[in-house]
Amino acid sequence: MKALAKPLVRFWLLMPALLLCSCPAPRLELAPVELENGVEGWNYREQLVSEGRPPLRWSISQGDLPPGLILNDGGELVGTPRQPGDYPFTVRVRDSSFPARTGTQNYAITILPRLRITANLPNGRVLEPYAATPALEGGVPPYTFEAIGLPAGLGINSETGTISGVPLTPHAALRVDVRVSDSGQPQQTATDTDFFAIKNQAIQIVTSDLPPGQVGVAYNQAVVAENGQPPYRWAVSDGLLPGGLRLNTVTGVISGTPTAAGTSTFTISVVDSDNPATSDAAVFTIEIAP
Repeated sequence: MKALAKPLVRFWLLMPALLLCSCPAPRLELAPVELENGVEGWNYREQLVSEGRPPLRWSISQGDLPPGLILNDGGELVGTPRQPGDYPFTVRVRDSSFPARTGTQNYAITILPRLRITANLPNGRVLEPYAATPALEGGVPPYTFEAIGLPAGLGINSETGTISGVPLTPHAALRVDVRVSDSGQPQQTATDTDFFAIKNQAIQIVTSDLPPGQVGVAYNQAVVAENGQPPYRWAVSDGLLPGGLRLNTVTGVISGTPTAAGTSTFTISVVDSDNPATSDAAVFTIEIAP
């Protein structure tokens, strides 16, 4: 017993010195050193790791995480970022060894603005120049555009997104998918689907002149128009028809029996039923013989 007591006495005498030892524990290293970018509205997940003795305790010691992200107990940065911007912060980790080891790492997460596109395709007309540029927001330029479903005569500029050209044939309803890709990391793509029409050419009066008439002899002559959207509405917009004649506002036919000799000059106009409507007008002269 006496032989055992002496080592115990020496141990207890050394205990204060052991407890007062100020040797610092090695610092913990954190990985990764840099974090991936995030995108507004996209799910984000990044696992932080350290070589310390588990369980590890994680915390943010400085700065703020992007709104929508948290650092959970497992060292994961997770969530859905709500606000674009640059967010610097410091992560601290503490392990379960004795004495405890700690470590910190400075980070910064860039949250990119969400890429959005709106096609904005107005209606066009056959053989008339057409141009439309999609509305774009967010993402990282430069952008690359493509379009699926464009009619003959139209194309898209892959750098600006402008759809232009001269449509060749009418279409009542066209579906076009306009897609854009940005240059960010991670890369974003966005697509918008729009419906538009390629309408017929604007209405045009093709009758060039009207035959003469004679007093007391029945007169019947149509003014003819092409293109546009029937039905048409006709009118005498300037001047007067020869006495005894009238214009049918539905058919464009001038008819009746002239009552007086002379020369009459007047303007015939026509409006179609399109939306927006197209119109045309032409000046005519009718000579009525005695």
